[in-house]
Amino acid sequence: MKITTNLLSWGSYEYIGPDDKFHQVHFDEQGGPDGKPCIWADDTMWSIDTPESPHSILGLIYYPFWVLEPPYDLRNAMVEFHLRGDGLDLKGGKCFFWVHTSTLGSTRWHYNRYPLAISDGTWDKPLRLYLDTDPKSWHCSFISDPLHARSLPMTLKACSSFGFSFIGFSEKVTGKLSLSEFTIQADIKTNWPYNADFSKSANRWLTVSRRQGRQISMQSETIQDRIEMIENQTIHLAYNTDDFLPITDSAPSFAYLGFVHASQSTLGENLCNSFLYVRQYVKNLDLKNGTIHFFVEHARSGTRWVFRVENIRESGTINMILRPEEQYWYRLSGTAPLESVLAGTSGDNGYDYFGFLTMAPQAPPTGTWGLYQFSIGPRLIEEG
Repeated sequence: MKITTNLLSWGSYEYIGPDDKFHQVHFDEQGGPDGKPCIWADDTMWSIDTPESPHSILGLIYYPFWVLEPPYDLRNAMVEFHLRGDGLDLKGGKCFFWVHTSTLGSTRWHYNRYPLAISDGTWDKPLRLYLDTDPKSWHCSFISDPLHARSLPMTLKACSSFGFSFIGFSEKVTGKLSLSEFTIQADIKTNWPYNADFSKSANRWLTVSRRQGRQISMQSETIQDRIEMIENQTIHLAYNTDDFLPITDSAPSFAYLGFVHASQSTLGENLCNSFLYVRQYVKNLDLKNGTIHFFVEHARSGTRWVFRVENIRESGTINMILRPEEQYWYRLSGTAPLESVLAGTSGDNGYDYFGFLTMAPQAPPTGTWGLYQFSIGPRLIEEG
């Protein structure tokens, strides 16, 4: 599969402490090679990222979730692009391509085997990189949590951002860096069992409502992404106060938020060790002391398994690996074994539904909860 990234969705990164700051790149419709479009950033838009080792400057950066796509699988991918510098002074440093994953921890690898030659004041021939999975070709520059360091193969397999950096400089790099025609040749999407496109498939998602029982509920709202550079109107699922109906004949009680049939989503594919990637939206949400969790359900036996990790209660990104060991789950009801439920059609008690619920609310939750990105898979088992 060959994809061309949307140039307008690239950014430049300014490190300002614990809070991220992204700048939207400048766009030139005919400034690229042969009059094609290009983007550019300069030293007013980037800064030295001091937590990186060695210190780095992330001059150009791309997140798949900025265009509502799941992380990419870039193992053995071929990337092709044009780079150009104008008055670009690397201060003795070099330019590299890098990849990053945020799967339960942040890890970045720079492809230091191939420093990138950047022509000055002109567009040169396209540069091509084959992203091999040999750690000897790369350098791990950042790990947010040593307990959750990700190997190079896993970082490439669930790549949540990538871009171009400067390393080895004596002081802040100055000048202008331009990019045109960034393409990826890789099997990017085929290993995701389910990536919800709410503009086309929102009516597959259900909730439990005081008004209509299991029902469809979809709204279209304007969401301003918390990343300053992204503002757009997005179709997403939104459940509000009238839709939250606690199920009180269970101990503890629970309230469905949003869920989908396996037959209309993953087709019952095995979810053991699958990677769950979600972006949620909340507004004035009061869970009445409840907590939001991912769940899987086998309807015939009334079995519901709830992932123990509580989802964040504010708008943002959630990611987790659905490990099949019971220590990571809570049995809400029923008797079907966890691994059999997660195994889907390959198990004896495969899941019929999966989604999100509020566990142990003391009263009906109020406010609004919604999804505007939901992807499940691939199966992430640590490699190498």
